[in-house]
Amino acid sequence: MLHVAKKKRWMWLYLWVVTIWNIWYLKNQIIFENQNFHINEVTKLIHLDS
Repeated sequence: MLHVAKKKRWMWLYLWVVTIWNIWYLKNQIIFENQNFHINEVTKLIHLDS
């Protein structure tokens, strides 16, 4: 049972890192490349990366 809890914790950690990284990536696209974004882009990128 402990193994399942540890695996679930790593899954949530991975999802958190992917989410933060994609927000950071899109923020840089907006600032440095003058691009626009839509919330659907964020969710699509997170879904693709996870």
